[in-house]
Amino acid sequence: MKAAVIISLLLFLRFRSLYILFIPVSLILISELIDSDAIILKEWRNGRISYTLGFYSFRNRRKANENVLIVGTSGKGKTNLMDLLISKYFDRFIVFNFKKGDLHLKLDAKVVDISEYGPFDKDSFVEAFMLTFQPRIIGEVVSRYAGLLIDLVNRSEDWATLLRNLDESIKREKDRINKTTLISLKEKIHLLLPKGTGDIPIADRVVYDFSSLNDYQKCFFAEILLRKLRDVSNIAIGIDEAYNVFRRTEHHYSITEDLLRGGRARKVAFIVATQSILDMPAPLISQFDTIYVFSVSGPDLERVRAMGVPEGLIKSLRNYECIEIRSGYRVLRFRRFKKKEKGEREEREGEKEKAIIEYDGRGFNIGKCRLEMRNAGDLTEIVFSDGTRTERCYVKRLDEIRESRIWKIIENRFSNADEVIDRIKEVDLRRGIDYRDEITNALAENGILSSSAIARIIARRHGLNEDSVKFACSTYLKRMAEKGEIVRNELLDEFGRRTVYYELPSASESRFHDLIIKKIEIICKRLGLNAERRENVDIAIGNIGIEVETGKKSRKPAERRGYDEIIVVVPNEDVKKRYEGSLTLKELFIRLKGSDKWVRGSIEAYLEGKRDIKWLIGVIERSGLRGEGLRKEMERMKEGNEEKVKIIEEECRRRGYI
Repeated sequence: MKAAVIISLLLFLRFRSLYILFIPVSLILISELIDSDAIILKEWRNGRISYTLGFYSFRNRRKANENVLIVGTSGKGKTNLMDLLISKYFDRFIVFNFKKGDLHLKLDAKVVDISEYGPFDKDSFVEAFMLTFQPRIIGEVVSRYAGLLIDLVNRSEDWATLLRNLDESIKREKDRINKTTLISLKEKIHLLLPKGTGDIPIADRVVYDFSSLNDYQKCFFAEILLRKLRDVSNIAIGIDEAYNVFRRTEHHYSITEDLLRGGRARKVAFIVATQSILDMPAPLISQFDTIYVFSVSGPDLERVRAMGVPEGLIKSLRNYECIEIRSGYRVLRFRRFKKKEKGEREEREGEKEKAIIEYDGRGFNIGKCRLEMRNAGDLTEIVFSDGTRTERCYVKRLDEIRESRIWKIIENRFSNADEVIDRIKEVDLRRGIDYRDEITNALAENGILSSSAIARIIARRHGLNEDSVKFACSTYLKRMAEKGEIVRNELLDEFGRRTVYYELPSASESRFHDLIIKKIEIICKRLGLNAERRENVDIAIGNIGIEVETGKKSRKPAERRGYDEIIVVVPNEDVKKRYEGSLTLKELFIRLKGSDKWVRGSIEAYLEGKRDIKWLIGVIERSGLRGEGLRKEMERMKEGNEEKVKIIEEECRRRGYI
């Protein structure tokens, strides 16, 4: 700037013309425009809005730190601003992306799909779990979560052993509350189960894409990953949709708070975007030396106004306009972050991708590459193509592929090269099996089966390991279901576990329908309820009728007379949407489980003289409680009035209830 002033004076002295001054002034303005991040449009001066024009740059002002908080409703420009600052001012950055197809994926960085991984971190598991589910009411069950979970995690090596240890603990546990807590833990852990395997790779110019995960997994795995970043330095960490990360309970808080407070010493800048400033814990707002506020309303408007921002200035904001509230109330409009065109981003040199391996019956899709095996007399011809070149080799045993050029390409390109070869060897063992016929025969003989049961039958028939058959089996099942050769059915059981069953297409009532009825009968037997099949309903429990609807036929449940209530049971949440008031097996289990308490309370009312025996028998009839379950409830009450309990027993025995 000083140099420009000196040049202007020298030109004026040389040519003695004021017009000559416009040349350096114009150059100065053009230079500032090119270097600036935003244009200043308005500012708050003397209690009112004043229109102006100027240039703004993020680093023009001396700051205590480079942490940035961006607040505003959806579609106002938060993501654009975040990516603009990250791409311009930071060579090393880590961005947490939680939305499908967001602008962050266009940054010049490696994109890591978190759904392809499944880290199991003993040190972080419990904290991440408690923050994910955020139990706000600390009752007997919730208060035991952490203690039981710590023990389970410490005894486990991965997700599979955690589930196995959990099942064993549920079977062994005698304490009623502990058992209930373990069952509750199991339901929640199933919501977190990853599809991928292995640890998430740490890089210093990367976008971690969480968008394919469910909401629970997003929070859980983000916390796990953040705890691995404790020691990073000289880097920017971008977090969009802050509510996925900044969580607190009475006893737990996110590691992000520690990283944010200690970031200045390690030269770590946090750039955080949120739709609501209320998502940020109040004590942390002071850690951001730069705060940009886009258009907000409701409670957020009240909060921002309490921070001193004039309400009139906020309400004057248009799309893509924001206020920088730490250095005077100026309205800014930032330049657009330039997306990289499709195909422009190349893989960064020296980095390997993790291969996703799919077998389609003819060959393997390995990431973007293709590998096929063909018979060549006593040898096997292997043809490998990566889109730009094709390599061939001939081997007698598949292990010999490691001595070929194909192996060198796979090893240099993929981080899981050994897994690629192992998967190819698995399929090679099974190449002589006609899976379509095997699956069809298994379903014809057994009616309806899960994918695991089908794999087990095929493995036993051919003397193979069950795990080695599952991969090819699942591929064929998916393809046959897509072609309509078999029917795919999804069922949520009484514990919320999801199982997929397959059957052959049939014009008659589905075997899936019969399977659900059998599941209900097992639930009733476990609860001591007398369930019987009838002509006018699928199952009757006392005066309660149960109708099963699989969703295969577009019909409304017919009216059934002679029952106090008709319950419609459906296999999963998708079918539930089509039948108003229907229940899944899990919801039915919870509903029926309460019948013993209803009968117990009614017996107490009879023993206390508040109700007569006729009323009590009516309650028992409607509850559906029978056999051993009913006998246990009467045994509990004998101490209160043994004579009256004997009357109840006689009446129940006469009616066949016990």
